[in-house]
Amino acid sequence: MRFDDGNDTIATANRDAFVATGLGYIVLFGLCVVQFVRNCKSYGAWTQQKIAHGILVILTFSRAAFLLAIGIEDWCHVAGSGVLSEECEANGIERQFFYFADQFPNLLFFSIYLLMGMFWAEIYYNATDQIDFFGYVVKPTAITIHLCAYILQIALWVLYADPWRYEDHYIGRGYAAYTTTMFAIITIAFLCYGRLAYVELRAVPVDLGVRSKKLKEVTLMTSICTTCFTSRSIIVLYLAQDHVQLQHHLTWLVIVLYYSILELLPITAILHFHRRFPRPPPQPVAISQEKVFYRFLPEDDVLQERLLTSQEPSSPFLYEDESDDSTGDV
Repeated sequence: MRFDDGNDTIATANRDAFVATGLGYIVLFGLCVVQFVRNCKSYGAWTQQKIAHGILVILTFSRAAFLLAIGIEDWCHVAGSGVLSEECEANGIERQFFYFADQFPNLLFFSIYLLMGMFWAEIYYNATDQIDFFGYVVKPTAITIHLCAYILQIALWVLYADPWRYEDHYIGRGYAAYTTTMFAIITIAFLCYGRLAYVELRAVPVDLGVRSKKLKEVTLMTSICTTCFTSRSIIVLYLAQDHVQLQHHLTWLVIVLYYSILELLPITAILHFHRRFPRPPPQPVAISQEKVFYRFLPEDDVLQERLLTSQEPSSPFLYEDESDDSTGDV
């Protein structure tokens, strides 16, 4: 694909922006891996915190690979034109994989956003003694919404694979409506439950400094996630309009705004909020395999009868148990 001097300059600047943003994701990917490994070593169960770290590992890796492929390899010549090249558009498999690589991280953002909303909801319903309502109503509803979001996204990818499909601009109206609706639903739930959790945490009778710090973290993360995801949805809606062509708006500033600021900030906020791990469960006391000779109370009925008939010493502390006991009870 040939460009004039002006287009070459724009393409170079855009590719540099893609590379710089991709390198930022590489750094965050390393941090997410470290946190995920630490979490696994700290606690064996799959808590919401560990699931969030696992999702972030996949998200940062996939986004970094996508951005670096565009910035370094000039994948489908998107950096210079804002749309897929004719060769890439004609190749159904490559076109499909390009859309998947770009939009799959958005699904992961949706998943982790939903997970955080459920985190706030569980705090609220636990504090108000309504955990049954959470388990039987709220949680199944969230799972249903989650599954519907993935099914709709897969349906859109199937439409993208249509060999007769051709886009004048990259972001379609169907995808814009889908992503805006899904994120709007989760944003409303996230804000509502975040506010309710804030109120409940404020009423916790703990040290004022600890409570104040935790409330600030809740407010900060909720504000950052809500602002960033709402802004992304507005940008997607704007770029999906027929009279707006992405090739006239794709600049390094748009790339940094959409892929860097509006995505890296929520990831950083979530990592900061989940920086501490639950304490590991107490280790069981080692059981001695040696023979135990003295008990506080004899367990054998015959031995108890012998004690009652004074055929053995009356004190159980002095009783010598000849049975083989490997339980270590003393």
